[in-house]
Amino acid sequence: MKSAVKGLNIWFYSLYFITASLTNCMTEPHRGEKMLNKEKFESFFKAAVERSGPAYIDARTGVLGMGHEVLPLLELKSQSKADWKSSMVGEILWGWNTRKDLFEECSVLVKGTWLKPGPKPVTGDLTPDKRASALAARREAVVPRLLEMLIKSKEYTDPGERDAIFLALGYLRDKRAVMPLLELLQADQDEYTRVRAIGALGMIGSQQAFEPILKILQSEELGDTLRGAAAVILGQLGDRRALDHLRLVLLNKKNSLNLRIQAVYGLENLGNERAAEPLQQILSMEKDVDLLQPVIVALGKVGDISSLKQLDEIAQSHPDKDVREAAQEAIAKIKLKLGSEK
Repeated sequence: MKSAVKGLNIWFYSLYFITASLTNCMTEPHRGEKMLNKEKFESFFKAAVERSGPAYIDARTGVLGMGHEVLPLLELKSQSKADWKSSMVGEILWGWNTRKDLFEECSVLVKGTWLKPGPKPVTGDLTPDKRASALAARREAVVPRLLEMLIKSKEYTDPGERDAIFLALGYLRDKRAVMPLLELLQADQDEYTRVRAIGALGMIGSQQAFEPILKILQSEELGDTLRGAAAVILGQLGDRRALDHLRLVLLNKKNSLNLRIQAVYGLENLGNERAAEPLQQILSMEKDVDLLQPVIVALGKVGDISSLKQLDEIAQSHPDKDVREAAQEAIAKIKLKLGSEK
């Protein structure tokens, strides 16, 4: 009897292990299949990094179609320090896998569709600034999606939508946006796009942007709109190396009035007292009221005491009332600054 029971137990356990082995064979992927999936992933991912527009979207669909099993691979890609493009795409695709609702919400916010109850704005949509503020309120998690819209999928061509994206990146001041924006600035030939990229880089405040933006200011073959944006943002970056370059643009009478005014704004943004010298030169040599007024305002903001004598003369005797009033306001600002420093 014992022998029969023992034989039955051996048969039962043998059957159990055979069944378990068959189940494992049926449910576990073959090693070769795992390798094939990784190769497939790498192929899709490489295409996503290298391409843009519809070709990028196809590659993105391929990666996302592989499911959550690619998350560890995407996380590794997003941590790449040697290749910012791979890092950016890794973060984008990881975001689509883990934050799909947020990424889809970004699409609605960029379009500016009015979703609240009550009367709509006259235009029917939110302004680009309000769209950007709503996007920035979602914080840094939206940065990969915003970069995808601009650089990779290129879903939005409407100026209001693109303005919202650039502004949101500026408001967020996330350093991950610097290299993509610099590439856009240097590779894209569209003046509108390049001006907006310069503005976003200025808001972020990255010193990496100084040399590329300076190169634009120095390129006389480019239009005044683009060079003017470069002048303003060079001052905003706060790098003192900008001072001599802005001085040259301002004092060169061959430059257009608009470009020279933008150089004034750049010097004003720089806020360095050394900026007062080229501005004071304009006071003594320039008669164009359209240039004099922004120069006087800039001197008031720079706040250098050496400007007071010239400003006082203008406030007393200049024939144009608006110029006189601008000089009086500038004097008041300088004296207020001097009083607060005592």
